[in-house]
Formats: sequence, C-alpha cells, structure tokens
Amino acid sequence: MLLGAIGILLASVLLVVSVYKGAQTYYAAPIAAIVVFLFNRMPLLTSFTDVFIPGMARAFSSLFFIIFCGSVLGQLYTVTGAADALASGLMRVFCGKNPTPEKQRFWGLVTIYLVAGGMSMAGCSGFVCVLMAYPIAVSILKQLQISRRCLAVVAFAPTCFALILPSSPQIYNVLPTTIMGVPSTAGLIPGLIGGAIVEIGSFIYVLNLLKREQGKGFVELQNDARFQKERESTPNFFLSLLPLAVVFVCFNALNMPVWVAVSLASILMLVLFHGHIGDGSGQAVTELLGNACRMAAYNIGNVTVVSGFGMAVTASPTFTGMIERAMNSNMQPLVLLALVIALLTGASGSASAAISASLPELSGMLLAQGVSPGAIARVTSCAAATLDTLPTNGVVLTVTDLTGMKQKDTYFPIAVVTVILTTLALVVNIVMLVAFPWMA
Repeated sequence: MLLGAIGILLASVLLVVSVYKGAQTYYAAPIAAIVVFLFNRMPLLTSFTDVFIPGMARAFSSLFFIIFCGSVLGQLYTVTGAADALASGLMRVFCGKNPTPEKQRFWGLVTIYLVAGGMSMAGCSGFVCVLMAYPIAVSILKQLQISRRCLAVVAFAPTCFALILPSSPQIYNVLPTTIMGVPSTAGLIPGLIGGAIVEIGSFIYVLNLLKREQGKGFVELQNDARFQKERESTPNFFLSLLPLAVVFVCFNALNMPVWVAVSLASILMLVLFHGHIGDGSGQAVTELLGNACRMAAYNIGNVTVVSGFGMAVTASPTFTGMIERAMNSNMQPLVLLALVIALLTGASGSASAAISASLPELSGMLLAQGVSPGAIARVTSCAAATLDTLPTNGVVLTVTDLTGMKQKDTYFPIAVVTVILTTLALVVNIVMLVAFPWMA
C-alpha cells in the first residue's frame, strides 16, 4: 500500500505542477495515470481500456452539450456586443455620471456578481455560469483598464457561494440532501454563514485585487475581438437581458435540461442580433459557430482526460484501501466525512462522483454514531466545494484557456476564493454543527 500511495501522490503532484506550469493535460494526464498504474501494479493496457477511457467517456457524455452550448452563447454575447450592452447599462444605472475609479470598480464587480451569481442560483452549471460571465468581465475590465490576469477569478468568484448555500439548486447541495432524505435547507444557519464567508470574502478579496491591478492596462487578444467591429451602437440593454431570462425560465420554471435552455437562448440571440455578427452575413455566423466548436472541442478534451486520471486514482486498490481505513478510524465523524469527500472530489475531479460513491456507505456509519442527517448533508455539501477547483479542474482549465494566459499567472486568486475561503466555510460549519447539533 505504501508504494501505491507514493505513486498516487507523485502522479497528482506531477499533473498539478505540470498543468500549473503550462503543460497540456492531453499528455500530462495520461502520463500521470501511467504512474498510478505502475506503482499500484495494475495491468497497464487493461487499466487504460477499462479504467482511464471509461473515465473520459463519463465526463464526455455528461458535459459535452453543456460546454458546447455554453461556448456558443458566450461567443454570441462577446461578438454581438450584448455583453458590452449589459455591462455598460448596469454600470450607468449603478455609477451614474462621472463615477470615480473606486465606484467603477465596486459596481463593475457587483454587475458581474449579479449576472453570474444569479445564474448559478438559478441552477446553471459552473461551466455555463463562467462562460456567460466571461464576456461581461472582459467588457468591464477593458473599460477600467484592469490587468488581464484578473479575468479568471472575476469570472469564477461570483458562482462559488451557490455551491454550498442551503436551498441552492447546485448538485453540491441537491445530491447530499437528496441522499440523506432531508430538505435542501438542512443546516440552514451554518450553511448561510458559510455562504456569506465565501461570497463576502471573495468580493472583498477580488475588489482589492482589481484596485491593485487597475491602470496596468488590459491587453486585448484576438479571441476577445474576433468578429467584433467598431460599432456606432450596441444592442438594446433590455433585449440583451432576454437570453439570460430565457435560460432562467426554461431551466427553473419549465424544468428543461440546462443545455437545452442555453441552446434556446443562443437561437434567440441569433434572431435578435445576427446583424451585429461581423457584416451580418451567413458566412460570419458560420465562422462564429465554427470558432465556438473549436473552443468547445479543446475544452472538452481537457476535461475528459483529467476525468480519466481521476478514475485511475479512485479505481486503484491503494486509494480504496485508504478510504476504508479512514472510515474505520476513531476520527470525529464530521471531520472524517469532510476529509473523505474532499479527497475523493480532488482525486476524481467530480463532486457528484465523490458524493455518489462515498456518501451512501459513509452515512450509515455516521447515523449509527448519532450524527444527524442534516449535519451530514451540510458538511458533505461544503466539503465537496473545497478541492474541486485544483489546477486540473475542468472549469479552471477552460477559463484559463479563454484568458490566453498560464495558470501560474491566474490560479492563485482562484485558489484563494475557491479553496481557501470554501475550506474556511467548511471548518465553520463543522464547528457549529458539532457545538450546536440542533442547527442541523
């Protein structure tokens, strides 16, 4: 088991560091998986065909349409100028005339938090929320001449609180409360405090980051400006809001799959704003869709190979044995639960996979020790949101690629918001639920 554990640790460090330094996951993830297989004495060829490839296929089947449709909608918001219209309109409402730089920074960030955070609470996946927030973030940071290295965390931060908030429609909250048979508001007080820690803490941190980076200039890339032209006017502000409203209504009120809701919003944008795409010709529209397809294909590949590595780790006999030993230890039950869920999420790259694989078995043991179902659900929700955004996470890879930068330039602010603050929220939840069990 020691040799296998060394292999898992070595492979994980190798993958995280290489991706952080700018290596492509397309070759880094398979190499890391080979290290896991060799150190765990797993048959190499069979493990690739029976473990690594199925892990890739699972991610592809669940995320293909979400990533593709989100990429199309994000491209449409950027190219048509609808993102500029939303950003400028909300900034005018919030800032008024002749705003100070401080006021511009504050309300610019509020604008992004409202759009991305609202869609996250509406139930849209992290991929969709980030892809929809990105073009708005580009527009606002360009207006304020804030360094491009802030783009990733600005697009990321607004969605984090929704992952652990009671009543949230995100899988982090829905799956554990469903498994435990408790309301989605279970652990309401600790959950609200944890959500506030993440939301307020991230806003203050990102706002200070923007202050430090303002005036350093926003370097516009071809990817940002593709198909854009000098416009005498941007689309109507209220019409630009309609596609977001379509996503919200279709997903929540009509219970459509999120990729269907996003597709309908994209079709609506093509109808409303096709004249703002290049010269308005069919060729310009075709080229836009082609670029969205290429971007989506690249990002889907990044996500699937990392998922294959996660499957290699979780399928190894060493990892399975480590989890079993942890479950049979004398550790405080909620601390044990948090560690198992966080480690499984980090290893597999999937919160839903970690929760589904471990919570049904863990919950029986914890319930026998007198832990309430509500406390189990709330701690599971918080723990799954801690190590799910390592440098190998699919959304991190996607948004980093969009910025045109390397993770060494963009990842630390993301880690502060999505790892450090969420871990602090987890600790607060555990302490409160251990000290005051009635809060569950």
